[in-house]
Amino acid sequence: MKVTVTKSLNVRVGRPSVNAPIYQNLAPGSELEVDGTLYKGDSYDGIDTWLKDAAGNYYWSGGVESADSQTGFQAPEITQPTDPVDYRKYIKVQGPMPGENGAQIRIAVLDTGLNVTHTDIKRSNIFLGEIHNSWAEIEDHNGHGTSICGLLCADSHTGDGITGLVPSALLSIFKVLNDDLSVNVGKIANAIRSIVLAGNYDLVNMSFNVTEQDYDTIQSDLETLSNNGTIMVAAAGNGEFLATRSFYPAISASVISVGTIDDNSLQLFKSNGFYKSVDSFFLNEKLKSLSYNSNGYSTIGACSAYTAIVTGLVARLLSSAPPKSERFGFIASQLNSLASPFGNIDNLTPGCLYKTLK
Repeated sequence: MKVTVTKSLNVRVGRPSVNAPIYQNLAPGSELEVDGTLYKGDSYDGIDTWLKDAAGNYYWSGGVESADSQTGFQAPEITQPTDPVDYRKYIKVQGPMPGENGAQIRIAVLDTGLNVTHTDIKRSNIFLGEIHNSWAEIEDHNGHGTSICGLLCADSHTGDGITGLVPSALLSIFKVLNDDLSVNVGKIANAIRSIVLAGNYDLVNMSFNVTEQDYDTIQSDLETLSNNGTIMVAAAGNGEFLATRSFYPAISASVISVGTIDDNSLQLFKSNGFYKSVDSFFLNEKLKSLSYNSNGYSTIGACSAYTAIVTGLVARLLSSAPPKSERFGFIASQLNSLASPFGNIDNLTPGCLYKTLK
């Protein structure tokens, strides 16, 4: 797992402690390869989780930003799960599943692209994002984007396939993440600007995070989209990270933020609760979706996957939404009514939408 240092950071030798020997100091912008596990250690600035590299050196997690599952990215696992899944029935909300199948709802998906040849994808519902000129430009070499699109609009024609939450939605594909899931901020900025100029998008799905500095380059256009009635949904973080901080652009008040928790983070949530910017969350379970390199299937988890789930729910709600100027408040209120309250954290239900207590 690759992380980027965001503030001056000491490399601690042997143990996750502010009193451990210092090997060296890393400047902001340095890149590290760590094992991806969060280790409990000394608390500093309210954060007591650390990362470790292959040599046994520890890094305080508050001094880095990640480009993978800790902050919203998780590459799909290439498997062949055989049970069919219809996410209109699998996802659990308070009351009946709302709305329709997303007909005429236009969604911009900013991710690693899409395998448009998959048999569960209807080509008639897929469009090139305005920054692209050919289908070859959006070819997915990672699988993350294909899995995200599958959760939204897959329409299975086989006995072991999947059906997304909005199989009739219209998806425009913007390939803005690199094949290794790293962020291409220039492409993200260009994509968001083109969405503003197009003026006809209902939703934007952002299953990624950027640094605060990079967020400054897109903040104005995001605010314009919000003012124009476009709903944006973004990944907020997973596990311990979700209890201590959130990530851009999910932290914005004009963006609906989605997080996940797992067994390892239950104790921290009992004591700390949720980071203040998180709107909704799920228990982190792997979801079956589409594979990028065949007509098969893979599994994907983390808040990137559940961001797509919330985007699908919002798309269904938009079928009865008020005028664009009133959309955000309406959608926020409706999601709140669909979500179960954060009650017994020891007994969370897979696939259930929960709301945080702010």
